[in-house]
Amino acid sequence: MCATGKEIIKYIVNEGEIFGLLGLTEGENINDYAVAIEDVIVCPIDAATLKKMMNDNPNLNNYIFTLAGERIKKLEQNLESLVNKNAQTRIKDFILDYIKNFGTVSDDYVIAKNLLSNRDIGKLTSTSRQTVNKTLNTLKLNKIIDFDEKIMRASVKTLEKNTLENVS
Repeated sequence: MCATGKEIIKYIVNEGEIFGLLGLTEGENINDYAVAIEDVIVCPIDAATLKKMMNDNPNLNNYIFTLAGERIKKLEQNLESLVNKNAQTRIKDFILDYIKNFGTVSDDYVIAKNLLSNRDIGKLTSTSRQTVNKTLNTLKLNKIIDFDEKIMRASVKTLEKNTLENVS
């Protein structure tokens, strides 16, 4: 929750990822929380224990700092996207990244579980649910993605092309 009481979705974590890294610097009084949208196993570690583990294990220390750096880089990309891209492009880029990061390859397609509501996608892209709905339908009509209530799918070629477009 932010200061206004509104829920803000900051990021989605995948299997094996760590969340709550801000607790290492802010202490344990932060108001962040996680919501699981699938069955998960969570291994909570308090900040003091994690700090001790990091001191005792340089590889873990490097891994945690790498994760934090990647998270900062992603947040910077999101900010840049918010400033420089229109709503439809932000939604398209988010959906293709979601499929790429959370999907599995099957033939010439990458298929991801459709776990997000249009409202969730809107929160992640700073757009309205209505804009998400309209953009998703346009992407489907233009055969950029396919989706139903259970899956989202894009061709491997589409994902590769989008990655190259985002680099330039």
